[in-house]
Amino acid sequence: MLSDAFETIIEEDFAIAYLKLLGQMYYKQITVTMLVEAAGYGRATFYAYFSGLKELRQKLNAYDLAETKNIFETAMNITDEHERIEFMLERLIPHMKMFWPLICENNMPNHMEDMKVCVYDLFRDRFVERFKDTKFDDVIVESFCVSGMLHMIKKTFEVGDDVKNPPAIVSMIEFINHMLF
Repeated sequence: MLSDAFETIIEEDFAIAYLKLLGQMYYKQITVTMLVEAAGYGRATFYAYFSGLKELRQKLNAYDLAETKNIFETAMNITDEHERIEFMLERLIPHMKMFWPLICENNMPNHMEDMKVCVYDLFRDRFVERFKDTKFDDVIVESFCVSGMLHMIKKTFEVGDDVKNPPAIVSMIEFINHMLF
């Protein structure tokens, strides 16, 4: 999955370690020392691949946005609802399980807003169409739905590495499917 964003296994190891640390603490608390210890490499190895933590964050941010967009664009082209739900269970859930720390409002600067814009841009026409003859403002409904969806995803995965309630995951995906498609 991360091989699209990073050229080597070592870079991927640093990325995975960073995401795990980010799931436990505020991003400004993470140091290179903590990261290299968590990844199992030396400090010189980190600097051989990255100029600093900011570069690693930027790559993770860019990859998360691009992959989320790719998943939703693909899902939009699946007309059969059951196939779309299966696709999202297979692709969206593993992606969000790994990348949920990035959408924590207090962690990554601007990432939650960038993610909202990414999803808004994909689904804006659908919301406009769905709410054009109602008293509801499509922009407000869209903002409410997308913000709520991202919050729901974050809350589902922040409980730990092992989400122990698969029916809740399926229900969440069914809800996202109903809300967005």
